[in-house]
Amino acid sequence: MQITAKDLMGDYVLKHTITQEIQAELDHLAAEKSDLEAETAALQNEISNLIGEVGQLTNDISGLEADVVDLDAGIEKLIKDIAELKAIGGKDTEIAEKEATKLEKEATKLEKETLKKQTEVTRLEKETLREEKEQLITVHQQAITKIEANVQVIMDDLNKGYQLHVIARGLVEAADDIGGFNSGDLQTRADILGAMFEKSAIVVDDKTNAELASARLEIFLNAGRLEVSDQLLITPIYNLSAVEKANLELDALNLDIYGTYVEFDNHKIIDLAEIFSTDQATFALVNGSAEQQSISIKGLTFDIDQNKVLVVSGLPSEQGEISVPLLARAGKGRKVLATIKTQVGAIDYPITTSAAAIVELEKNLKSDKIHWRLNSPLALTLPAKLFSSHVVKEVVPATEGNAEKIIYETLTVSLGEQTVHGLTLSDNYTVANGGKITGVIAEKGAGKKIQLVVKNETGAKFNYIIELVEITSENNPPVIDPFVLEQFKTEFTGRILSRNEAINVPIPSGLVTDADGDKIKYRTGLSMVPDLGYDSETNAITGALQADGDGHKIHFSATDGEDTVVIEFGLNEINQTPDFKLGASRAVTQQVDTLSWPKKEGDEFIFEFPTEYKVGYGSNQKTISVARPEDLFSDPDGEDSQLRIALDQENSIPGLTLSEDHWSISGNLNGWGDLYEKKISIFVYDDSGSRARFEIGLLEILPIVPPVISINADEQAKFEAAVQKAYQDRTFRVGQPMTDKEFGFGQGVAIGDLFTSGSDDKPVLNISVGEEMAKGLDYHPGGSFPVDYGSHIRGRFLIQGSDQKIHLVATRGGVSKDYFYKFDEILPAAKTE
Repeated sequence: MQITAKDLMGDYVLKHTITQEIQAELDHLAAEKSDLEAETAALQNEISNLIGEVGQLTNDISGLEADVVDLDAGIEKLIKDIAELKAIGGKDTEIAEKEATKLEKEATKLEKETLKKQTEVTRLEKETLREEKEQLITVHQQAITKIEANVQVIMDDLNKGYQLHVIARGLVEAADDIGGFNSGDLQTRADILGAMFEKSAIVVDDKTNAELASARLEIFLNAGRLEVSDQLLITPIYNLSAVEKANLELDALNLDIYGTYVEFDNHKIIDLAEIFSTDQATFALVNGSAEQQSISIKGLTFDIDQNKVLVVSGLPSEQGEISVPLLARAGKGRKVLATIKTQVGAIDYPITTSAAAIVELEKNLKSDKIHWRLNSPLALTLPAKLFSSHVVKEVVPATEGNAEKIIYETLTVSLGEQTVHGLTLSDNYTVANGGKITGVIAEKGAGKKIQLVVKNETGAKFNYIIELVEITSENNPPVIDPFVLEQFKTEFTGRILSRNEAINVPIPSGLVTDADGDKIKYRTGLSMVPDLGYDSETNAITGALQADGDGHKIHFSATDGEDTVVIEFGLNEINQTPDFKLGASRAVTQQVDTLSWPKKEGDEFIFEFPTEYKVGYGSNQKTISVARPEDLFSDPDGEDSQLRIALDQENSIPGLTLSEDHWSISGNLNGWGDLYEKKISIFVYDDSGSRARFEIGLLEILPIVPPVISINADEQAKFEAAVQKAYQDRTFRVGQPMTDKEFGFGQGVAIGDLFTSGSDDKPVLNISVGEEMAKGLDYHPGGSFPVDYGSHIRGRFLIQGSDQKIHLVATRGGVSKDYFYKFDEILPAAKTE
C-alpha cells in the first residue's frame, strides 16, 4: 500500500482532534481551580469573622470575670455589715435588708458565673470551627497546587504536540512542492518522509519548550534524495490566533478620520515572531511585487522596527478597509504570507474638546490683563476639562447601590514646538483641574500660536492650536474717533436737560479703538456731572441728573490696560424742573382717597384734581384756591407762567385720558393691582420745555377673574426640611433665637416662594404674618446687607408647648392663601445656674 502526503496530513488532523479534547480537559481543570479559589476566599472571610467573634467573646468573659470579682467584694462587705449590726444589736429591719441585698448579689453572681461558662463554651466552639475551616483551606490549597501541576504537564505535552504538527505540515508541503522530484516511486518517497518525521519526533521529545519556540524545520535535496537537517529547524507557519490578536490591536486604536489633529507615533501592533511562530526568519511588508520594511496605506505608515515588531505612525486620511500584507522567509527560499486588517471609520475623535471650556478659554485670551506684546509677562488660564478621552480603559460592573462605572484613558498635555517662545505649562496642570501657561513672550509678529499636545495611553495624539493676535513690539494707545465723538456729544448737547432727568446714552461702537486689539475699558471721570456715570453692564452713561445750572461736564476715560485717553465736553444749562407747591401733593393724595375703593377691572374711573388745598396748621392754616391744575405746581427757575400738564401714557394704568381743561383724568380701568401697585403718571412742563414726572398711586383694583394662589410643593418640602434640620441640630426653647444669627432656619430657602400664583400680571405675592403665628416670630422679606439673603422667618420663641405654629398669608387681587407649619415641641427656657 502506498503512503501519500494526504495520508500524513490525515494523521495530524487526528492529532488536532486529540488536542481539542485535551483543551476541553484544561478548561474543566481551570473551572475547578476557579471554584476552589472562590471557596477558599469564602472560607478565609468566614475565618476572619470567627476571629472577630472569638475576640469579642474573650472580652465578654473578661468583663464577666470583673463583675464576679466586684460582686464577691460586695457580698463580703454585706457579710461584715450584718455581723456588725448583730453585734451591736441593730434593728431587725436593717439586718433583714442587708440579708436580702446579700442574697440578691449572690444570685447575680451565680448568673454571671453561669453566663461566663456558657460564653466560654461558645468561644471553644467558634475556635474549633475556625480550626476546621483552616484545615479545609489547606486541603483546597493542596488541590489547587495539584491542578496547577497537572495543567503544566498538559501544556508541555500540548506545546510539543503542536511542534510535531508544525513538522508534519512542513513535511507535507515539502512533499507537495517537490512533486517533480525524479523518483516515480511514491511509496519510496512516503517512506522517506515517514522516516524523517520519526527522526524529527525524537528530536522534539529531547528538546525543551523554550528551544522549540525558536526552531524551524529545514528540508533540502542531497544527492537526489530528500533530507532533513539534524538541527530540526521548523519552517515559519501562519498563526491564526496571533493574526486575530493583531487585528484586535488595530481595531482598538479607533482608526477614524481625525482631521488635522490626532496622529500615532510608532505605536506597537504585534511582534512578528508571534504571527509566524518563530523569530528565525526574515520579515517584510509586501507592496505589489516588492518586499519592504515600510509601507504607507491611507495616510498611515506601517514599519518593521529593529526588534522585528510591527508599528504604525501617521494620520488616517480616508475611510475604508486597511490590509497589511506580511511576509516571512526562512531556509532554502521557504516563505509564508499573513495579512492583518482593520477599518478606518468616519469622524469619531478619541480625544475631544469641551465647547463650554473653549468659550471660557477664548474669554481668557481676550482678558484686558493680557497684553500680546514682546517681553510682556503672560499668565493665561487653561480651563478645567478642556479635553476629554473617549477611549475606555476599564468598565467597573454595577454593584448593589452603585451604578456601572466607565474609566477612560488618562490624558497628558504638553506645549508643542509651534508654541511662541518664552512660555511654559505650569507643573500643577491637569486636564481635570486646568492650570496656567506662564512666562514672558519672547517673539513678535503675526501668525504666532500656542500648541497644546494631548496624548492618551493608547498613543493617540491631539494637537490643539490656539491662534494668537499679532504680537507687537510696543503698545499702541487707544484712539478716539472724532466723527463718532461728535455724534455722541449731540446725544447730550442736542436736548434740553432737566434736574432729576433720567439719562441713558450708550457708548457708540467705534468711539475708541485700539490697533493692538486690546480690550477697551471705560471709567467715570472725577469731573462727571453728579450722579451720572459709566455702567459696564449696559455700556452706557446712565443716572439721574442731580444738578442744575451751567458749568457741568461729561467726563470719562478709556484705557487698554496701559495707556488712557479722556473724553470730556461741557453740557448745556441744566434746568430746574417744576415741583408740587407746599401742601399740594398731600391734597392730590387725599383726592384719590376720597374715591370709592376697591374698584374692579373695567370699571369707569374719574379722577379730578383738587380746586383748593390747605397749608399750615391750627390757627395758622389757610386755604389756597386753585384756578387751574397747573396752579398746584411751581418752577424754581421762575418759568411757571406757562406750566402745562400731560398724561404719561407709558407709565400710567392703560385706558385713561386727560381732559382738555386738564381738570380730570378718566376712562375705564384696563388692568388690576393691589394697593398703590397701579398708578397715574403725569408730566409737568415749564416754559423752557423741561419736565418733571409725578406719580399718583391708586388703591386696590380687583381683577374680573380672581387669581389662584397655591402652595408650591417643592419649596414647601425644602422649607420644612430646613425646619427639621434646625430641630435636629438643637432643641427649640423659649427665648432661644431661631439660629445663632437670628436669620431663621429658612436661610437659603426663599420662604416667599412657598406661594405661587398663575397671574401673568404679577407673580410676586404680598406675604404677611397670620394671626396664629407663634408669638415672638416674624416674617422678613429679605435684604442685601451685608450680603444678599432671601425671605425668612426670624425671632425668638416666647411661649412653650406643642401648639406653636408658623402662619403666613399670601394675598393678591382680593384673594388670600394661608400656610401653616406646626412645631413638634417648644421647651421651657433653659435654667441658669
